[in-house]
Amino acid sequence: MNMLNARLAVAVRQAPCPARCTSRSLWAVGGCLVIFLGAIAPRFTLVVLELFTNWNDRAFDSFWIGFFGWLFAPYSTLAYSMMNAIGDPINGFGWVIVASGFVADAASWFGSGRRRRP
Repeated sequence: MNMLNARLAVAVRQAPCPARCTSRSLWAVGGCLVIFLGAIAPRFTLVVLELFTNWNDRAFDSFWIGFFGWLFAPYSTLAYSMMNAIGDPINGFGWVIVASGFVADAASWFGSGRRRRP
């Protein structure tokens, strides 16, 4: 049994890196974490993405577009950055995700007024 385990360990060490070992490995490893943080705190997630990735730089031509998105529509901005990082240009399903981000933004805008009423 030890001989089999030793051969397996050597085979695993010598195995070539799979085709998905690219710059998108961050998405493969931390994609669920980004989505989870984005659902809880989209502005914080956008700041983390700005500091540690180049997703916002690739998604927006100007810093100001991303900044105003961060300020007024964080869910839409986060969805656009993520969909642009996955597939450039954004395809049909990506636009559905961005639209759902816009719906979440609209719900946060109009839902806050509903809570303040007596």
